[in-house]
Amino acid sequence: MSDAINPSHYKQGDVECIDAIKSALSPEEYQGYLRGQCFKYLWRLGKKDDPNQELGKVGWYLNRLMETYPHTEYDFDKGEPIKVGMTKAQ
Repeated sequence: MSDAINPSHYKQGDVECIDAIKSALSPEEYQGYLRGQCFKYLWRLGKKDDPNQELGKVGWYLNRLMETYPHTEYDFDKGEPIKVGMTKAQ
């Protein structure tokens, strides 16, 4: 089964495209790239692919954007940030 949100054609060998992009950009540029990707998929929501698939793509990029900010590991089940040094199990 193909992953429509993170398909295999975005990987060459052991390198994911998103990791290569991150390595090529400054932290600020990478955040801008991620924000732009979220914006793009929200902008076209319901106009190209299945809306749930598009929202999945937004979530995929948004998760990576959140990881670029300090202390933003997030528990989506509870809808709140996880405190530094804590895990979901704590």
